[in-house]
Amino acid sequence: MIRLAGVSLRTRLLAGALTWIAVTLIVTGLVLTALFRAHAERRFDVELATHLDQLLASLRAASDGTLSLAHPMTDPRFQRPYSALYWQVDGPTGPLLRSRSLWDQALPLPRDTPGDAELHRHLLTGPEGQRLVAVERRVRLPGMHGVVRAAVAGDLDVVNRATRAFARTTALALGTLALGLLVAVAIQAFGTLRPLGRLQAELAAVRAGRAARLAGRFPAELQPLVDGLNGLLAHDAAVLAQARTEAGNLAHTLKTPLAVIVNATGALPGGEATAMVADQARLMARRIDYALTRARAAASGRVLGATTAVAPLIERMAQAMRTLHADRGIVVDAHAEGDCVAQIEEQDCEEILGNLLDNACKWGRTRVAIAARAAEARVVVTIDDDGPGLPEVERERVFLRGEKLDERAEGAGLGLSIVRDLTATYDGSIGLDSSPLGGLRAVLSLPRAAA
Repeated sequence: MIRLAGVSLRTRLLAGALTWIAVTLIVTGLVLTALFRAHAERRFDVELATHLDQLLASLRAASDGTLSLAHPMTDPRFQRPYSALYWQVDGPTGPLLRSRSLWDQALPLPRDTPGDAELHRHLLTGPEGQRLVAVERRVRLPGMHGVVRAAVAGDLDVVNRATRAFARTTALALGTLALGLLVAVAIQAFGTLRPLGRLQAELAAVRAGRAARLAGRFPAELQPLVDGLNGLLAHDAAVLAQARTEAGNLAHTLKTPLAVIVNATGALPGGEATAMVADQARLMARRIDYALTRARAAASGRVLGATTAVAPLIERMAQAMRTLHADRGIVVDAHAEGDCVAQIEEQDCEEILGNLLDNACKWGRTRVAIAARAAEARVVVTIDDDGPGLPEVERERVFLRGEKLDERAEGAGLGLSIVRDLTATYDGSIGLDSSPLGGLRAVLSLPRAAA
């Protein structure tokens, strides 16, 4: 069985049409050729029977019992040796008369006993191996004792040549018809499937973030599908907006009391219990941020058209880090190719890069570099610093929940754990390596948006 997975509809339609057109026209050609041959054989037999009637009408018996022709046969082929048209008259003892075309040979008529005036048809081997069709009658002539057999034979190759000529003409005609039908099917297939190509382009625009819905009118068979997809896109956008609103409301509802608790502990007398309450309140705030950010990212990752131009985002965040760490004199270099567009929601991309850049600036002594490039279907972002680096055995541990590169400093908010979780939500990856600047390098890989 032929596997059609991955084969385009146009190819399937054209292959199916070509197959059925070829089968139909081949069968038609064979049937027409068979009908023509049967018709040619009947006409050939009628022609031979007409010559036989002329032969019988010309036979005369003399008083001494000899036979002769009162009138010569009209067809000149009877006079030309081996012309493929012959006649012969046999008596009880053997051939009595024969055409000049037989020359010195005789027709090997079978020894059957047809009734008087009954027409018999035979297939014979004639002069020079010719395949002959012979028709014969047994008749009684006035003035002659006994019965004579009169036969006329013609070469069957006449029918074969006519049939071959008809087959060639039919093949040419049916081949031209097949070509015309195939062109018509191709035009119809390309014309009929053109709206599917336009639908594919509209879907690509939605996935690439260039459009929020499928635009334009489509044929009646596709319009319900387009309307359904637009409705689904609108529903997903509404659900996402509602989820973000609910997440924001939940964050505000929970974080405000936690902030009140943290502030209240500052007015309480110092002690271990007071410090523990403040630490746990701050920990709860971070956990809430962590959970809400993951929920938002999970929703964003399932929405079509979520894309981010990485180059302007990198430049904007590098400038923010220069301002944030101006007191330390950190130089932040930024470079990105213009075609770096990643399949990720911009707020999540900013969250990831913000955490990575902030960690690099905290550990870097004088310089941090961020660069982005397009690599086939991926956008690769590297962030380097000239800090002390991190031992290879510790590079995986810092991505665990609750771990930080700097336990003594204030955290960036969500830490590298949420960075990895956010990245994985968009089918991306994040890893740490040694930096050419002497410190640590973070390598972020994200899916590249279709052009």
